[in-house]
Amino acid sequence: MGADADSETVQVKTRVPAHQRAAWREAADELGMSQSEFVRTMVQAGRSGFETANESAGSSNPGEAHSPDADPRGDALEARVHETLSANDAVDWDELVDAVLGDFEDRLDRITQESDDIRYSGRKGGTSSMASSQVGPGLSDPVDYYLEDMEMHGRAERTRDAYERVLRGFAAFLDDRGVDVGAAGHRDCLAWVHSLRDELSPSTVATYATTVNRFYDYMNQVGAFDENPMALVMEEMDESIEKDPERRDVDVATMGAFLGRIRHPLHHAVVLTLLKTGMRVGELCNLDCRDLRLAAPGLEGYDLDGRPQLDGRGDAVYVDSAPARGDSYNGEVRAESNKRKRSTVIPVDDELRRSLRRWLAIRPDTPSDADPLFVSTANDWGERLSARAVRHYVRGYAEEMGWYETGAGAGENVTPHYFRHFFTTHLRDRTGDRGVVKYLRGDVASDVIDTYTHNWGDQVRETYLSHVYRFD
Repeated sequence: MGADADSETVQVKTRVPAHQRAAWREAADELGMSQSEFVRTMVQAGRSGFETANESAGSSNPGEAHSPDADPRGDALEARVHETLSANDAVDWDELVDAVLGDFEDRLDRITQESDDIRYSGRKGGTSSMASSQVGPGLSDPVDYYLEDMEMHGRAERTRDAYERVLRGFAAFLDDRGVDVGAAGHRDCLAWVHSLRDELSPSTVATYATTVNRFYDYMNQVGAFDENPMALVMEEMDESIEKDPERRDVDVATMGAFLGRIRHPLHHAVVLTLLKTGMRVGELCNLDCRDLRLAAPGLEGYDLDGRPQLDGRGDAVYVDSAPARGDSYNGEVRAESNKRKRSTVIPVDDELRRSLRRWLAIRPDTPSDADPLFVSTANDWGERLSARAVRHYVRGYAEEMGWYETGAGAGENVTPHYFRHFFTTHLRDRTGDRGVVKYLRGDVASDVIDTYTHNWGDQVRETYLSHVYRFD
């Protein structure tokens, strides 16, 4: 053989049955190579394995002149084949493919993670595609794009299915008007909302409108659309936080009587937190001790000062928008997603502070490094409290009050989500400030959030503490 590594030829002992040639064709297709190119760069396989002729003749390191960072379909691939065979004397086909493709997968994983132009959910987590900044007005199916992103954001399949039903119906309505989704105006959106009112309840119309509004808001943020035509419609509707005439109407005094029946410290703290903050049950279950700040003696054993977002905010709770079902957050894989649009700081008044202190005084130790705020006191002792458990015991207390009946609709039954409706209705009526209520619910866009974040003390904390209802 010549001394030049680039011209070196390596002979390989082979016996090539038909099924092996078929396997090469399949592997070549997976690598995006022609079969002839694949055969030139891969060692051809025999039934009993591979063995380089150079090794049996005492040759050494035939591939060492190749750069490991070269094109994986060219020199680097051949070099990896030689390296594997030199290290193992003889390997079977699957071992060789694993060795080569494993390196290729590692390199691909590294490239996609480090690139700013690729949106990547991990080699085991789904798909990779061009980053949102690359989206343009020529997007073929904006609804598909949005749904794919929602999947990568951790939205549950049932939630994505609901989004799709609404968005496909909206797109079909626009199509009948000869309008593309990306070119719709506010009058198109208003006409669609009007078309729903004859068949759907006001609360369902509001839900549908909110879904389309979120869709446009997101597509604006990623650069696919230039504006949100639903924004003006939502300003006028604002049905998402209006009183729902179909829902059970519970006044503050009656809700106070309901709360007074709850003696268990965990159950009381959970229900009062939902009533006083308006957060969703999944958001409550995702809270960690670091998300709460309480200036209360006797709680030194807890890390209640770990969030810089709570600096200078007094007693408050931080609800992050980031946790997603199935993703690791603060060192723990989460079973629930936080659905708010933006992270929010919510004040804690003295009534809620007392309830939380009573709970923390008897809270079991937890095996989780995330140090969840609410943990189970049942069979799964010390584990993070689940949304299912909260719904279960809220249902029990509601049944005692005659507020829950199997088969009744959401308008009749009191559930954890009802407490969010209660919070919205009563705090809005007391403050007269819809903006503050939207902020606390996490429902508003970034510019509104920033306004309240920068003037949190006056516009949020003081407004909230001066007007929030009390049950004691």
